[in-house]
Amino acid sequence: MFVTVPPGRHAVIFDRTGTRDRKVITVDVPPGQAVPLYYSMPLWVGASGAVSHAPVDAPGVGSFIALIVGMLGIIGLLVGLLVMGVVLVA
Repeated sequence: MFVTVPPGRHAVIFDRTGTRDRKVITVDVPPGQAVPLYYSMPLWVGASGAVSHAPVDAPGVGSFIALIVGMLGIIGLLVGLLVMGVVLVA
């Protein structure tokens, strides 16, 4: 998406609706030129996004991996208990 602005210094705001994730970046626009900006959404809702003048990776990768590993660990534990014949009573 391109937004035409006059030359000079501008503050660009990325605001995700429904969250408290708000990123502000200052951009110096030379006359007659374009300035690229990159925004990356987080991998999960609890993380915040990232904005930069260069391409950025999705934030929250470490937390997302830890969450998946934890869930797989719990599933593995439950399967192990079922295989050993332990009955879980709710």
